Amino acid sequence: MTYGPTIRDSTDDRATVRIEVGRITCWLYGADLVRLLRELGVPGQPASDEALVCPLDRVGDVLAALEWRHRRPVELTAVDR
Repeated sequence: MTYGPTIRDSTDDRATVRIEVGRITCWLYGADLVRLLRELGVPGQPASDEALVCPLDRVGDVLAALEWRHRRPVELTAVDR
């Protein structure tokens, strides 16, 4: 059972995106992120129904696009995975 939007939903363009930053990988949680990663040319793949995984060295591009171009709030968390 999923709680909240899945990575394929586009319910609210201003919904908060949660990013968990690991040692070499980032997990992205939020609506409509697949399209954003494709627009930016960032390699990503589904980790579950709710999360996408992308490389750590490209998360800066994702953050900039989310915060400045799309005006979406972002929650950043460091994780040990």
